[in-house]
Amino acid sequence: MEKNKSLPDFFVLGPPKTASTSLHYYLGQHPEIFMTEKKETRFFDLDYDKGMPFYKKYFEVATADVSKGEATPTYAFLPFVARRIYEHIPNAKLIFSFRDPVERAYSGWLMRSAKGNEKLSFRNALEENLEQRSRIDFFSGDISQAWLDDQSGLGKRNEISLRTYIEGGLYSEQLKAYKKFFHEENIHIIFLDDIKKNTDSVMKSIFSFLCVDNTFTCVSDTVKNKHNKNRLKFLFNIFGKEAVLKAGKLFNSGMKEKIISFVKVPQEKIKMSESDRKYAYEIFRKDIFSLEKMLNMSFDNWKMKD
Repeated sequence: MEKNKSLPDFFVLGPPKTASTSLHYYLGQHPEIFMTEKKETRFFDLDYDKGMPFYKKYFEVATADVSKGEATPTYAFLPFVARRIYEHIPNAKLIFSFRDPVERAYSGWLMRSAKGNEKLSFRNALEENLEQRSRIDFFSGDISQAWLDDQSGLGKRNEISLRTYIEGGLYSEQLKAYKKFFHEENIHIIFLDDIKKNTDSVMKSIFSFLCVDNTFTCVSDTVKNKHNKNRLKFLFNIFGKEAVLKAGKLFNSGMKEKIISFVKVPQEKIKMSESDRKYAYEIFRKDIFSLEKMLNMSFDNWKMKD
């Protein structure tokens, strides 16, 4: 693969809650691959106005002979990102990781709920997301400014204005949006279930896709995003996440570790009710069938029995 000078050769696009953290970790182990120190650069969705010289700094320490990449999971469901990547890196290779869309949506809701920026129940959050889709279509039209406003609200007020539980699981729509710009051979799709069953096999398929040594074996301790109750979320809601985290920088590393261990309390995940699962499945049913046709694969394990 011809390497891009000072720019990435590939992207782990996501969507969120589909093992991008683990993939970033595994890919970074390969001697022929460079992954950005910061896992999610968020450049093409949040920092694009800072310009390409700013972005290139993420890759300036990479040697010329390695394949460079980054992992930003929100890129998957933001078509304006697809256009931006193509304009600067038209030969980029793209990695999508999919999972049961209902489970993905629920995992996203659990994370938002734990952080305090989602106040609604899972069912009500999906209903709000559906109502939002009647006004805002992520896959047609430019929502870049609305996205910037939403993400700013997350940092300053710990509030979300755009819910993406549904958009993040519409995989056929995501693929259509990226295929408008990128060739089929530049897109590689993996599945979370396969990563769990045989990490080595999945990683070898990615290494082959990236044209690096596919005999390399990663250290197979899976990186997991644990479900934590964040004791700081009430402060996030009062003062804003950015202000609280900025104040935290005043402490030394030892004190920070103690604070983190105090505020992040592991807790059991709330199980999804069967009625909520059925409701969510009906939202994703059409897209699941579309994905089956698109990829010529069966996703019966994602379907609910009638």
